[in-house]
Amino acid sequence: MNYYGKMLVDEVPPGFSKCLKSALKAVPVENPFRGPALFEQDGFVYKCSWQGDISEFNGNEAICFGGIEIYRLSFHGGYIK
Repeated sequence: MNYYGKMLVDEVPPGFSKCLKSALKAVPVENPFRGPALFEQDGFVYKCSWQGDISEFNGNEAICFGGIEIYRLSFHGGYIK
């Protein structure tokens, strides 16, 4: 998997890293692409969407806080032959 993400705000709200780590630990076995489609913790809302299957996929994730998107990441990957 390749991915690129960045913060969209100058000041990272306390609890951001905790939320992201918790979301990534909650990845569903049937769709192992970063994190779950939706995860909420301590006012943070994590969303992840993807297309494809484990052989070839791409997707995006974002975290919002207070209704504002503060982080965004794109990813893609698949089998290596």
